[in-house]
Amino acid sequence: MHLNDRPRDLLIVDNERISANNVKRGILNKRSFFKASATPPLRKEVSFQSFVKAYKILHIDDYSIRQIRNTWYSEDEYKRIKKNMHSCLSSKETSTLKEEDRFICTRGLEDMSLEGQASRQQRREQAREAVLNAQLLQLMLGMKDDESLAHAYAVASFESKRIARLRGIADEQALYSTFQNENHVARVKGLPVFTPSPTLVAPFAA
Repeated sequence: MHLNDRPRDLLIVDNERISANNVKRGILNKRSFFKASATPPLRKEVSFQSFVKAYKILHIDDYSIRQIRNTWYSEDEYKRIKKNMHSCLSSKETSTLKEEDRFICTRGLEDMSLEGQASRQQRREQAREAVLNAQLLQLMLGMKDDESLAHAYAVASFESKRIARLRGIADEQALYSTFQNENHVARVKGLPVFTPSPTLVAPFAA
């Protein structure tokens, strides 16, 4: 849904939320936002490789029927994938996985479950509300500040970023635990070993 397509009855905004305090806190003041940042924004730079290797890629109009079938999923394949995905999620939620399927990984499918869908929808609505409220406030004050809208969205979507980061850390911890024994063998054979990121040093230092 586009921001301008929002129903009129949803444009009702609590007057207490639209106050001068919001402006003072930096929602509409980009200078105070950057001043409050712990670290200054990174300087943007452009660099070029001294040696460039190019590959010729066949244009889609030049694909044969066989190449198209081997490159993209068909509608029937998509249906089978979605059916298997929902079946796997349903079995895992109800703890009815078969013995041979007990190691099935559902990472990345969390938002497809009933609980995940509800949580994701709630976070989306909160982010949309934050942007629309900030946009309406700007209209009322006769202001236009795109960066403040981006900041309002960033604040509202922080929970989604936190969840994604926790999942990533959990995966890395699991990988670290899995490769602890393999690293010893790799060192003996002179092979590359798994190196954890700084986020994992502290939990496993003890």
